[in-house]
Amino acid sequence: MKYSFKKFRRKKALLYSGFIGFIIFLIFMLVTSIVIRDIQRQERYETTERYFRFQNDIHSLIQNQMTLLEGYQAYLMINGFSNQMDTLEYLGSLTRDNMKYIRNIAIIEDTSIVCNYPLEGNEESLGIDLAQIET
Repeated sequence: MKYSFKKFRRKKALLYSGFIGFIIFLIFMLVTSIVIRDIQRQERYETTERYFRFQNDIHSLIQNQMTLLEGYQAYLMINGFSNQMDTLEYLGSLTRDNMKYIRNIAIIEDTSIVCNYPLEGNEESLGIDLAQIET
């Protein structure tokens, strides 16, 4: 009788410890799941924030470039293209901080390029009739 009672107590202790271990495992899994979801939510928030910041930067950049070109267009309407050096100087002041975004600005009369800013590296484009270029 004593032998089976000890055996029963041992089985009962193993059963309790297994049950408690299982409960601790479930709690650990629940906490891990909550932490992982929180990390994923934070990553999504940061990605969304970076996307909106990027979108805002691009929008500002495009708006800035449009404003610069509208200013240049107004300059040409007021002063015309009578002096290439004045035009190049004006374009230089207009685009001083934005040359990493603007590769060049060309003035086209009819279908020929009459001015190209910046002039360095673009000298051979002056006088080209765009209507004569085969596609």
